[in-house]
Amino acid sequence: MSKLHGRLVVTMSLAMALGAVAMLTGCSNQKHVSAWGVRNNPSPELEGIALSSEQRKSEIAVNENTTWRQIHDDIDWILLRNRPVPLTEYPVP
Repeated sequence: MSKLHGRLVVTMSLAMALGAVAMLTGCSNQKHVSAWGVRNNPSPELEGIALSSEQRKSEIAVNENTTWRQIHDDIDWILLRNRPVPLTEYPVP
Protein backbone atom coordinates (compact mmCIF):
# COMPACT_ATOMS: atom_id res chain seq x y z
CA MET A 1 0.00 0.00 0.00
CA SER A 2 1.47 3.33 -1.03
CA LYS A 3 1.73 6.44 1.08
CA LEU A 4 -0.84 8.28 -1.10
CA HIS A 5 -3.33 5.44 -0.77
CA GLY A 6 -2.89 5.47 3.04
CA ARG A 7 -3.56 9.22 3.23
CA LEU A 8 -6.60 8.82 1.02
CA VAL A 9 -8.01 6.11 3.30
CA VAL A 10 -7.40 8.24 6.41
CA THR A 11 -8.94 11.33 4.77
CA MET A 12 -11.99 9.40 3.60
CA SER A 13 -12.45 7.78 7.01
CA LEU A 14 -12.25 11.18 8.73
CA ALA A 15 -14.72 12.70 6.24
CA MET A 16 -17.16 9.84 6.79
CA ALA A 17 -16.87 10.17 10.56
CA LEU A 18 -17.49 13.93 10.42
CA GLY A 19 -20.42 13.37 8.05
CA ALA A 20 -21.95 10.83 10.43
CA VAL A 21 -21.59 13.23 13.37
CA ALA A 22 -23.18 16.04 11.33
CA MET A 23 -26.08 13.79 10.31
CA LEU A 24 -26.70 12.69 13.88
CA THR A 25 -26.60 16.17 15.42
CA GLY A 26 -27.93 18.20 12.49
CA CYS A 27 -28.22 21.96 12.77
CA SER A 28 -29.26 21.85 16.38
CA ASN A 29 -29.57 24.88 18.56
CA GLN A 30 -30.60 25.32 22.16
CA LYS A 31 -34.14 26.39 21.29
CA HIS A 32 -36.77 23.64 21.43
CA VAL A 33 -38.97 23.46 18.33
CA SER A 34 -42.22 21.57 18.49
CA ALA A 35 -44.73 20.75 15.77
CA TRP A 36 -47.32 22.88 17.57
CA GLY A 37 -44.92 25.83 17.64
CA VAL A 38 -44.30 25.59 13.91
CA ARG A 39 -48.02 25.28 13.09
CA ASN A 40 -48.83 28.19 15.42
CA ASN A 41 -46.23 30.55 13.88
CA PRO A 42 -44.54 29.14 10.75
CA SER A 43 -42.58 32.34 10.05
CA PRO A 44 -41.64 33.91 13.40
CA GLU A 45 -39.05 36.26 11.90
CA LEU A 46 -41.63 37.99 9.66
CA GLU A 47 -43.97 40.63 10.98
CA GLY A 48 -45.85 41.33 7.77
CA ILE A 49 -46.32 39.41 4.55
CA ALA A 50 -42.76 39.94 3.34
CA LEU A 51 -41.01 42.12 5.92
CA SER A 52 -39.22 41.37 9.15
CA SER A 53 -39.75 43.69 12.10
CA GLU A 54 -36.47 45.55 11.42
CA GLN A 55 -37.30 46.02 7.73
CA ARG A 56 -40.77 47.26 8.69
CA LYS A 57 -39.33 49.77 11.20
CA SER A 58 -36.89 51.04 8.56
CA GLU A 59 -39.67 51.48 6.02
CA ILE A 60 -41.80 53.39 8.53
CA ALA A 61 -38.85 55.65 9.40
CA VAL A 62 -38.23 56.47 5.73
CA ASN A 63 -41.94 57.22 5.17
CA GLU A 64 -42.16 59.49 8.22
CA ASN A 65 -39.00 61.33 7.17
CA THR A 66 -40.38 61.89 3.67
CA THR A 67 -43.71 63.08 5.07
CA TRP A 68 -42.09 65.66 7.36
CA ARG A 69 -39.83 66.94 4.58
CA GLN A 70 -42.82 67.34 2.23
CA ILE A 71 -44.82 69.41 4.69
CA HIS A 72 -42.88 72.55 3.71
CA ASP A 73 -43.83 72.06 0.07
CA ASP A 74 -47.46 71.51 1.07
CA ILE A 75 -47.53 74.71 3.16
CA ASP A 76 -46.03 76.67 0.27
CA TRP A 77 -48.68 75.21 -2.06
CA ILE A 78 -51.51 76.13 0.34
CA LEU A 79 -50.20 79.68 0.80
CA LEU A 80 -49.56 80.02 -2.96
CA ARG A 81 -45.86 80.71 -2.36
CA ASN A 82 -44.63 78.05 -4.75
CA ARG A 83 -45.22 80.14 -7.89
CA PRO A 84 -45.25 83.84 -8.76
CA VAL A 85 -48.52 85.74 -8.65
CA PRO A 86 -49.43 87.31 -11.99
CA LEU A 87 -50.24 90.90 -10.94
CA THR A 88 -49.62 92.28 -14.38
CA GLU A 89 -50.62 91.09 -17.80
CA TYR A 90 -47.22 92.02 -19.19
CA PRO A 91 -44.31 89.62 -18.97
CA VAL A 92 -41.73 90.51 -16.35
CA PRO A 93 -38.12 89.79 -17.25
